[in-house]
Amino acid sequence: MGPEQQYGYQPQQRYTQPQDPATRRRKIILIVIGVFAVLTVIVIVLSSLLAPPNIRLDLVKIAAQQNEIARVAALGASSEDARTSTQNLASTVKSVSLSNFISIDTWADKKLSAGISDSEATSAENENTDNALTEAGASNKYGDVFTEAVELLLEEANNQIAASFSTFSAYPDLQAILNETGENNKLLLEAVANQ
Repeated sequence: MGPEQQYGYQPQQRYTQPQDPATRRRKIILIVIGVFAVLTVIVIVLSSLLAPPNIRLDLVKIAAQQNEIARVAALGASSEDARTSTQNLASTVKSVSLSNFISIDTWADKKLSAGISDSEATSAENENTDNALTEAGASNKYGDVFTEAVELLLEEANNQIAASFSTFSAYPDLQAILNETGENNKLLLEAVANQ
């Protein structure tokens, strides 16, 4: 004889309440919403993985080069070792390059929701250029070394723009800004060559 019979123990039966149709509909709607949310997350992750090359990375390189040109030009504009003509050229280069940088930064801020940070803007700084200019000032060759340095920086910037241009094909407004930046750099190169 089992304990159930001995003590009159009866296991409880589980009582399930019949569901009303409204509760069933709510459960179905919640399941559909959950599936939709999961699918949305999957689509977002896949689209970010399959996106074109990192547009921001190329844009930061170009912006950093424009900032470096402006920084070196600022050194030339304020140098006591530079002739007045070199200082005037440096002021023009600084102004135009800074304007180019601001245009790129503004576009990145609006379209990518993230402007160029200070550390990104200074990522192209080169101490060798500073050292060469310091040595040139001591040997009265500041103007020549300055124009060579700026010419090299402008050429590198235009090469970077040309190399990255197709990356930005989905952004014609950015391509217009980069075209203008490249044209500005070409005009600066002509001015530097005539120095």
